[in-house]
Formats: sequence, C-alpha cells, structure tokens
Amino acid sequence: AFSEATKVTRLGVTDMIKEVKRLENSSNFFDKIELKLVKFKMLMLGIADVWKDNTLSEDNFIKLKNLGLLPIIELFII
Repeated sequence: AFSEATKVTRLGVTDMIKEVKRLENSSNFFDKIELKLVKFKMLMLGIADVWKDNTLSEDNFIKLKNLGLLPIIELFII
C-alpha cells in the first residue's frame, strides 16, 4: 500500500484526483489504507514545500485543496 500511495502522490493533478476518487469510492479495506497513506504523504510533501520557501507549488496547492488538507498546511505559512 505504501508504494502504491507513493505512485499516486507522484501523479499529475488530474490523474491523482481521479485515483483518489476511486479510492474513496472503493469498499476494499486496503484501498482505504492506501487513501490514508496518500493523504499523509501529501501532507508531509506540503509541509516540506512550505518550509522550503514559505510557499506551495501550484500542483501541491491543488492536490492539498482537493484532499481537504490545505487548512492544515496554511497553519505552517507565516
């Protein structure tokens, strides 16, 4: 599940959103774990991106917004 989550986070914005929607709609237990890992990895990538230069890249901004994680990242922006 971890390697699959890594693949999802590396996808382009459109493909990642499609894959996240597929995972959200799945009833498979392992897909739910993968979804949580995707969110965790994106949160960590977002925090690293913000710490690097106090901004988010456009792709990360859109991905985090679609995952509902943007408010958490905004806490780190000074």
